[in-house]
Amino acid sequence: MISRLHSILNGLLARFYNLYFVKGIKEKNFYDDFESGISKKWSGYEAANKNRIRIVKDPMGGVKNVVKFTLHPDDLVCKGNRAELKKFLDYPPSSEAWHSFNFLIPKNYKETSSDNWQVIVQWMYQPNTLKGHTWDTCPEYDPPIAITYGKTNNGNGVLSLRYGVKDNSLKPVAQKRIIKGEWNNLVLHIGWSTKKDGFVEAWLNKKALTPFNGKNYKVFGQNMYNPLPNYLKIGLYGYYGTDSVNSVYYSEVKVEKSAGINQKSFIKVKR
Repeated sequence: MISRLHSILNGLLARFYNLYFVKGIKEKNFYDDFESGISKKWSGYEAANKNRIRIVKDPMGGVKNVVKFTLHPDDLVCKGNRAELKKFLDYPPSSEAWHSFNFLIPKNYKETSSDNWQVIVQWMYQPNTLKGHTWDTCPEYDPPIAITYGKTNNGNGVLSLRYGVKDNSLKPVAQKRIIKGEWNNLVLHIGWSTKKDGFVEAWLNKKALTPFNGKNYKVFGQNMYNPLPNYLKIGLYGYYGTDSVNSVYYSEVKVEKSAGINQKSFIKVKR
């Protein structure tokens, strides 16, 4: 009982901190189609300069505006090789969220080796300020959930869903080959938790990406390091660095809470 009360109290304190001290954390729903530029509702960006994140026309000939992320080998920002937008949202432990992304890996994207993949979406932890941690003093962990793109040993480009914490962090739980030069839609349903009841289930182009477990397509396991909500980042992050200039495009990002979601309408490509 004491442990349960302590967990509830920590969750409430974490939510209070985020509601009043982190930009945009009052939000649960978020949408940006980049048609009118990069929304001011994003919490910020991490890139060598603003030209690394630009609004351009659809490279596949469409009339829509899209956002283009470009990463150079010497782009070192916040201790990493990255060009990313970030968004803080109010999803504490025991909450659920739906995420949808339309993205494109261009035909000229240069994969290097099978162990040199790049992160295109990640949910990053925050320092546990309830224990006095800052970015300079908190333990360094990998993101508990990440979407990566890279080359397999047979030379194919593959999208990977990586899930887990500590010793299981960045473990690929689902993989699918994708074709460069085509738009893709990725949907994730995430149940956030500091315990083993956390989960993720995912669909790529309306087909299940995560494996069937006998009952549903959920992969279970802890996906938070502390009660403070993880935050969303999209773009390019060279986990092992990069030796090529690469780009990735997004045409739509959507996040909604589970309540009231029509799953069939959420899992679709909007072009």
